[in-house]
Amino acid sequence: MIQKKLFLIGIAIIGITMAINFLVCKEKASLPSSVSQEKKSTSSTLTDTIQASTDLTQVDYNLSIATMDGTNVDFSQFKGKTIFLNFWATWCGPCLDELPSIQRLYDKTKDNPDLVMLAVSWEKPENVISFLKKKTYTFPFYMLTKPAPKCYWGGGIPNTYIISPEGKFLKHHLGSAEWDKEPLLNSFNSD
Repeated sequence: MIQKKLFLIGIAIIGITMAINFLVCKEKASLPSSVSQEKKSTSSTLTDTIQASTDLTQVDYNLSIATMDGTNVDFSQFKGKTIFLNFWATWCGPCLDELPSIQRLYDKTKDNPDLVMLAVSWEKPENVISFLKKKTYTFPFYMLTKPAPKCYWGGGIPNTYIISPEGKFLKHHLGSAEWDKEPLLNSFNSD
C-alpha cells in the first residue's frame, strides 16, 4: 500500500515538473501572420531574404536589459538601426548550437554601424558569466532585468527577432539556425 502511494506521488511530481517545464519553456504569444516566422526544433539554414510586410507588429522598445557587468541599457537607444535580438539560455542545447554562427555573423558584420546584435538571457548573471568565461564569444551579451514585453514571447528558445530601423519585426525565428549564411548575411552588410 505504501509503495503504491509513493508510486502515485512520484508520478504526480513528474507530471507537475513536466507541466512547469512546458509553461516556462513553451509559453506562446503569437505574432500576426504577417511576421515571417520559422519554427524549427533543429538547426536550419535561412535561405529567404528579409522582407518587410505592410502590416507588421510594432516593436516594443521597453525591453529592460543590462550588460553582463550590471549596467542598465536603454533598448530604445537602438531605434533607427537594424536589430538582431536573440533570446537564449546556457542550459538550452539548440541555443548553444547556434552561438558559433551568431559569432560568425557578428565577425562579418561588426563594422556595420547600422546593425546592433544582442544575445539576451534571463538567467542569473553569475550562470551566464561562468558560461562565457569558458568561451571565446565577442558579440554582446545582455541580461533581462524585467520580464520581456509580450511581443517577444515567441514560444520557446532560442528565439530570434530581426527588427527594422523603423521598428517593425522583419523576421522571427524559433529554434536554432545558421545565422551567418546567405542571403541573410547580405542584408546586414553595409556597402
